[in-house]
Amino acid sequence: MRICERLQYLIGVGYYTHSIIEHHYSQYILFGTIILLLVLGYIIEGLRMHQFPFILGFLVQGIVFLINGSNIVVDIIGLIFTSFSVVLLVLFGEVTFNRSKAIGPYEVGYKEFKTQKYDNAVSVYYPINKDHHKRMVGRNNVSWLRDGDKTLLGIAKASGSYGSDKHVSIQVFRHLRKVMMNVVQNGEIDVDFYNKPIIPLVYCHGLSSNRTMHSGTCKDLASSGYMVFILDHKDGTSSYTYDKDGKENYYHSRDLAYDYELRRTQMKIREQEIEALIDEIYDQEQLLQNQLKFPKQIKLDLDKFICSGHSFGGITAISVSRADARVKACFTLDPWLYAYHKEINAGEFFLEKPYMTCSNELFHPVCLFESWNTLKDLHKYTKDQRQENVVFRHAGHLHQCDLISLIPMELYVLAGWRPRTGNDQIYQAYSMLCLSFLSRIGFSNNTFDATRYEKKLSSMERQFIRYDIRYGDYELQEYKPPAIKI
Repeated sequence: MRICERLQYLIGVGYYTHSIIEHHYSQYILFGTIILLLVLGYIIEGLRMHQFPFILGFLVQGIVFLINGSNIVVDIIGLIFTSFSVVLLVLFGEVTFNRSKAIGPYEVGYKEFKTQKYDNAVSVYYPINKDHHKRMVGRNNVSWLRDGDKTLLGIAKASGSYGSDKHVSIQVFRHLRKVMMNVVQNGEIDVDFYNKPIIPLVYCHGLSSNRTMHSGTCKDLASSGYMVFILDHKDGTSSYTYDKDGKENYYHSRDLAYDYELRRTQMKIREQEIEALIDEIYDQEQLLQNQLKFPKQIKLDLDKFICSGHSFGGITAISVSRADARVKACFTLDPWLYAYHKEINAGEFFLEKPYMTCSNELFHPVCLFESWNTLKDLHKYTKDQRQENVVFRHAGHLHQCDLISLIPMELYVLAGWRPRTGNDQIYQAYSMLCLSFLSRIGFSNNTFDATRYEKKLSSMERQFIRYDIRYGDYELQEYKPPAIKI
């Protein structure tokens, strides 16, 4: 909880009230207290965008008060601005995951390790008992920024336009420093999985992302009974990585988004890193018991190995799933197919296993190639009939990462979108769509109730969800994405 921010609003109301009734002595005390809270809040918590109305009103009123004394009109305006900031806080929430609790029947534990071949940092999310989580999360919670301000600087660098190294200051994101993932470090895996194997799932992050940027999705999957692995890629697309020799690497936007040779080169690095991770997962006794210290009873269901990802991580997951027979199913969120779009359009690149896509309506029209038609071709040439292509309406690319839960208002301003509430429900709907599909194709091991997710999705379907391809016996209408001026 951002205590300084809340105290600013509370004392601000008292300050303006005292000014209106002309209690000047106490007003000076409250004025100084607010200034102190603003300074402390900036240092400890960072400033959020919805605080600006309060700060603006306070500065204007303070200047008028110090020069001419109380002015009832200015005081009322300051009170209105304070109320506006409070309303924004209520609508868009704290910088926490408290509004997006894991959707499954379990809570989530967390471990980390480094891959042996390429030294990639890997986050592991897995199901734990809810009572155990309640007892342990207070003292064993995990920071969202795994490398602190270094990760934060990488996130700030991602705010720049492609082809330029200019970006917003790291100070804009200071309030992310205190974010915790609400997972238990080294928590005890739920005893349900002592008697049945747990399905492994590898998730791949996209451009300018990292292994905790999709923690909301990973937690939803883990809380539904999967063991989720996600690594920081060392191809220049992760927010921050470092090598064994100590060399640090930050994401930057200097490269053009549609540099074809660069993206192909990065894809090769990514494919090798994921293949190496899969190798280690397949050596499950070494990984689970020796490295991650899980009980010896814990086994992986390798016959249901899943690969998934978002954006550039989406095409990474597709490519690995296509080439590696050990991967048995694949799902992706807003896959950015640019690196292989020529092969896909020619019918030379396709899958022969279950595959699902969940896209945002605003994503494909802004891609500088025929993204939607390429995705349609990928589904057309895919040999397995167990496939689904879902479009989420009125949503954008960043609705599929943690930032939409943590800083929705700031994100809308930076992305130029119209602000809206209910972002956490939209974010988690993607998880429900994927879990529903996995259940219907037999990749769930009965660890969650898919009908509960489907009931929630049905209530959102009319407003948000459109199926271009739906697995099962459904009547389909062809979906056409909106025309958006680039």
